[in-house]
Amino acid sequence: MGKWWGARSWEQKLALMTLLVTVVGSVVIPIYLEQRDGGSQPAPPSTTPAGALPTTSATTPPVTDSSSVVDTAAGDGATLTPDGKAVRYLSDIERVEGEYPEEGSFKVNGVPHAHSIAHTQYGSSTATEYDLGRGFETFETTIGLRDDSSANGSAKFEVFLDGRIVTAKNVAFGRAVDLRVPVAGVLRLRLVATPLNPESPTIYSTWADARLLGDPSKVPPTT
Repeated sequence: MGKWWGARSWEQKLALMTLLVTVVGSVVIPIYLEQRDGGSQPAPPSTTPAGALPTTSATTPPVTDSSSVVDTAAGDGATLTPDGKAVRYLSDIERVEGEYPEEGSFKVNGVPHAHSIAHTQYGSSTATEYDLGRGFETFETTIGLRDDSSANGSAKFEVFLDGRIVTAKNVAFGRAVDLRVPVAGVLRLRLVATPLNPESPTIYSTWADARLLGDPSKVPPTT
């Protein structure tokens, strides 16, 4: 090797050295750069078709019925719906005439109702009357027989406003009917329930979640 190298002219030696530096640099420099950068790998190719927009995940908010959801506490024993109406349940109001109903959470057609009133009946009508003070706009309730009533029972539910009947519904066991009655300017609300099947030993005519709605500035305080 020494004799061969010594026999080369200086031009040949220079050319060989240049070639050697080029070859070594093409191998060593990429290895050094890869080690310096932590051995990072190129990103995988995108699977999104050309021209397509990237997809994102989103959660659709649940839809809430504002007419039936009580939202914020208000003064004088009432609560507020999201649309600003004051709500007062009949179970929180003292009756002025008639029978004292049971008050509490009762099931009608398998659905529990936390603010309900019920009349226990053994074949005769029952009635309860409330003073609205002309301060409410709407009376809402779900009528039916409590789930522990006789299975062959049925009843007529009647709503009177200042002595005038405005609603009458016959409801059998295992059914539920929603009522919404305008009461603007009304002084007295009277609720009457009458058994329709004399063979039913006991029924519980229920006004489930019976409530009054109105302007918070006009709703009278509880007594």
